[in-house]
Amino acid sequence: MNLDLLPEAQAIALLRTLIGSRVDDDPQAARDLVQHCARLPLALRIAADLAFTNEDVPLAELVNDLADEQSRLDLLDAGADPYTAVRAVLSWSYRTLKPDEARALRLLGLHPGREFDAISTSVLVDTTPVRAGRLLDSLVRAHLLERTRTKRYQMHDLLRVYAADLALQEEPQEAQEAALRRLFDFFTYSASAAMDVLFPHEKARRPDIPPGSGALMEFVDEDHALRWLETERATLLAVAARTAQSSWAVYAILLSTILYRFLDIHGHFDEAVTLHTYAVASARSRGDAVSEGRALHNLGTVYQRQGRYQEAVDHLRKALEIILQADQPEVEAFVRSDLGLVLLLLGQYEPALRELGRALRLFEELDDLTGQGQVLNNMGLAFVRQNLLEEALDHMRRSLVLFRGTGDRPRQGYALNDIGAVYQRTGNHVEALDYHSEALAVARETGDKALEAAALNGLGNTNRLFALRESVLEFHEQALRIAEEIGDRYEQAQAHEGIAGVHDGLGRAEDARDHWRRALSIYVSLGSPDADRVRSSLGEVIDLP
Repeated sequence: MNLDLLPEAQAIALLRTLIGSRVDDDPQAARDLVQHCARLPLALRIAADLAFTNEDVPLAELVNDLADEQSRLDLLDAGADPYTAVRAVLSWSYRTLKPDEARALRLLGLHPGREFDAISTSVLVDTTPVRAGRLLDSLVRAHLLERTRTKRYQMHDLLRVYAADLALQEEPQEAQEAALRRLFDFFTYSASAAMDVLFPHEKARRPDIPPGSGALMEFVDEDHALRWLETERATLLAVAARTAQSSWAVYAILLSTILYRFLDIHGHFDEAVTLHTYAVASARSRGDAVSEGRALHNLGTVYQRQGRYQEAVDHLRKALEIILQADQPEVEAFVRSDLGLVLLLLGQYEPALRELGRALRLFEELDDLTGQGQVLNNMGLAFVRQNLLEEALDHMRRSLVLFRGTGDRPRQGYALNDIGAVYQRTGNHVEALDYHSEALAVARETGDKALEAAALNGLGNTNRLFALRESVLEFHEQALRIAEEIGDRYEQAQAHEGIAGVHDGLGRAEDARDHWRRALSIYVSLGSPDADRVRSSLGEVIDLP
């Protein structure tokens, strides 16, 4: 939010609030101070702090010091941009800092995150977290940093630019690079450690980062690991942005692979697209074909989650082309599995089952039980769409057994929900409710938003068939809110279709028609064959773009 400069009277009133009667004792000096601060609240706050901590020095003398500082920085000719005047105030304040405080401020100008804590600051400055906390508190008292509501720290954008300039001017290049490398290592290794706590059964799928490679967080349990990843999510993306297509591009590549499951399960699809796009560019800049194939695969799976099916197919096929040339059967299996899923969502069942069959053989050769379970469940979905319900149930049950064996709770949830949908089709409503309810419990336990929306839609659909009543709407309305929040367009369509079914059953034809039209619009935009079912429900063919 860009605010205008304070009017002079308000600027003087702010100064009076900050330093008291000295403003009225020397009103001319107060007016001069306001003008030297260009009527910027940030500059006024810092100048007032200096006046407050030097209460024995006349205000006019402090104004003269600030004027001298402006002359030293040659800012008097920059009157076209009043914001440049803040640099004089910052420099004036900076020269009062102790050497270690000044160095901390300079290096914080290099920090890629908008917020930071004592631990990451300690890594950047190369000191202990306790000492870093004291330095941060000193900078807060000098009004060069501020605490956030979450007890972290942040720096005003103008201060960040100023601090970064100081680092370029006063820190040797080697010291800047060493500080950044420590910080990038810390966030990369800590993210990997958090994922090992949350998804231990997938450790072999992530990059092997040797212990002792650098400072890292130690997580006491899953909740601690998840809270850290959520808190530092924006900073982790900022690290990827900072390093992409640079000499440090490997960090963007590593973070894409490390954070893939976290971003997917918790519905951070837009951020996942950003991260994996950085990774694709970084891999290309390094000529790393395998990493490019992995990143394209990650990007394709996120596009599938967002309902961007054709883009998903394009990226997955490009990934497959690259991976086949690199002879990487493990990555090939993942790509074929996810390509098969998108193809079946598009109604291309024969090509989907062909890709899934190839993926299953590869996963069997690799003895990857999680991969086998994933493919078997996707095959089950293809059979459901062809109304081969016994084959579907058999594949999904085998999938669930494998996921339970590997301890993969999120994927257990998807298998449970899909089995519930099959039972719903066969008229076994009690069993369907049990499976959808267990899937919902898993979704909320693991924080999987997409699964939560799917399970709520499943419960709504089953309850509508089991005992139609007004309260069934709540399942689909909850699902719709979650699906809209994370950008899952398929579950949005499913929710609208479910809401339409409830309204139709309760005799509200116009409401039903409205939600069927919304569902149809989404299905058509996805290219989903589910559009035909909704057209049938509407009782007419609607030509939508």
